[in-house]
Amino acid sequence: MKLLTIILFIYSAISFSKEKKINLSDLNYRKEERPHVLRMSQLEFILRSKQLIEINIQKLGKRLNDGEIIGLELLIADTTKAQVESRFGHALFRFVDSNRKAANDMVVGYVAQVDTPGVNYFKGLFGGYALVPEIKPLREYHQQYAGDQERFLDRYLISSTPQLRQSIFNQLVEEWNTYKKTFDRNLTIKTKKLHKRLIKSTQKRKERLDQIIDFYGNIVGFRISKKGKVIKTVPINFKLNHFKVPTHYTFLQNNCSGAIVNLLRRSGLSFLPKISLNSIIPIKLDDYLMKNHLINFRLNKIPIVTSRLIGLLKITKQDYSSLKSMEVKKLSKIIAENIDMFDVIELYAILDNFNVSEGVLEQIYLKISEFEIPTYEEVYEIENVDKLIYKLCLDKSCRSSFKKYDFLEGKRKSSYPRGKVSSFLNLIRKQSEVFSIY
Repeated sequence: MKLLTIILFIYSAISFSKEKKINLSDLNYRKEERPHVLRMSQLEFILRSKQLIEINIQKLGKRLNDGEIIGLELLIADTTKAQVESRFGHALFRFVDSNRKAANDMVVGYVAQVDTPGVNYFKGLFGGYALVPEIKPLREYHQQYAGDQERFLDRYLISSTPQLRQSIFNQLVEEWNTYKKTFDRNLTIKTKKLHKRLIKSTQKRKERLDQIIDFYGNIVGFRISKKGKVIKTVPINFKLNHFKVPTHYTFLQNNCSGAIVNLLRRSGLSFLPKISLNSIIPIKLDDYLMKNHLINFRLNKIPIVTSRLIGLLKITKQDYSSLKSMEVKKLSKIIAENIDMFDVIELYAILDNFNVSEGVLEQIYLKISEFEIPTYEEVYEIENVDKLIYKLCLDKSCRSSFKKYDFLEGKRKSSYPRGKVSSFLNLIRKQSEVFSIY
């Protein structure tokens, strides 16, 4: 059996080596083949996203090991009617870094790994998609929600210890590795099966079989041709079978909000109630965590990107998406004619969000060169709060020591309950008693 496996592996390797590799970006295709090309592009996107998540996990792990992570924040994106699944907001959580460069802080958001040509809401309701922890810098989430979708981000401080943050990270890594192993195995098996089937059919018909690869050299499909004429393209069907999905995403239970609660429970906060409506509604997750003594403060929200483009919006009378799709030449002309109306911050926001002509670039650079370069956080009003606030603070007396911070708003109105609490809460309540001396 082992010998047969080795022979098949060698045969497959030889077959792959003989085939020509065609970059997906260079692929010429007929109109009717567009759905197949989109399917291959979808796989390319997933593979690239997976690679970036791997890199970000390593970065976050190093920051934790170096003692750079000082706290956690809950981020909740505003509601939108654009997508059914986003009508109740979207929940994320942020690992706050001590370097005070918020844009580079790692943020985790749970998403459904859509492996169908379009979102299938039936699969979303009944767990047909895999639940994936998406880890990327705050800047990327900021551009996605506050920029493209024009949704502000509410911020809440989650009380935590270094041990809890490490435990959360360990659970994230375990969860990610389980998904990655399942996905990779599924893709490898389906690629080999498809390749073997196509080899048989093309050899029988005396056709040529070539590989279609993405930018990083991963096989995303195959092309069949004969005498220089393309017959068809065949994408790899990478969809996971329902019973193979490691953790199921469901819109009404194990969604972005419910998954965060489950993660916190697995990380040691077993006292969090399993059944609670607020725990599965993103815009209510702050109330759920507040009632369970993990949130005491609400921080200033992260505003939408257009709040820094007031002048441009007023001049053009266009919304953000219309400006993004406007021709470079037309937009550049508008900016050039009104450049004295924009302050320095808005000019930086324009550079960060739009493509402009070289002439306008020179005009902008000339105007902003007289001033000190602002940080990303200053441009978009992402406020850094005092590092001390991320230390444990779970009772009324502790919270009162932070009254000087007028940007903080107490979420809990009552003092710490006298009822039974878990050993973890007892520990951090004791720690909070000496909080004010640090």
